[in-house]
Amino acid sequence: MVNADISYSELVHIAAYNLKNGDLYRALETCKKGRNIVKPDHKLNLMHASILAQVGMFEEAIEMYGEILSAEADNLLAKFQLGVIHYVRSSYDIAASTWVNMNMLTPIVDGLNYLANGETDKAVELLKQGMSSNTLYPDINSDVQRLLLSIQGKDFTDNSELEVDFSGNNLNENEKHEPYSDNSTILSIYRSDTTPYN
Repeated sequence: MVNADISYSELVHIAAYNLKNGDLYRALETCKKGRNIVKPDHKLNLMHASILAQVGMFEEAIEMYGEILSAEADNLLAKFQLGVIHYVRSSYDIAASTWVNMNMLTPIVDGLNYLANGETDKAVELLKQGMSSNTLYPDINSDVQRLLLSIQGKDFTDNSELEVDFSGNNLNENEKHEPYSDNSTILSIYRSDTTPYN
């Protein structure tokens, strides 16, 4: 049972802090502490599901995202993350059907769908467009940057600021590419220092 002195808002911020510092165990522990209290939103559940997905507990994460979407059908982040789980599991049709009416994230999900079909040049164009239109979820943009770097065969593992030349000069426009398969670059835990999971 959670200490009566700890509010839901404090739990959300503590979990986000632990995620920011890479402490998945403490973040998960914090999310579980909020399980039995009345929640005004699904921020804590989103973090919980995201952690489960990050550690490979996909079925549990899918179930939790389903619960969130049952209560908030228009929750873009939950829809995006649920689709990403299906996408990284190569269930592209399920991902595409999950990603309906994604508003500002539409170019990103369209880009991912083109990538799954091996149409890399169109995918890159849409992913770049999606980064411009996505002003609400900067962590998704960071993942898209890593994905674009990975497509271009560049190393992004040094944790430096991602400065990318997205000119696409190394892509042959007439070449048919195989579906892109390094999907690990888009399976992140999304968080925000200022407004976690809005």
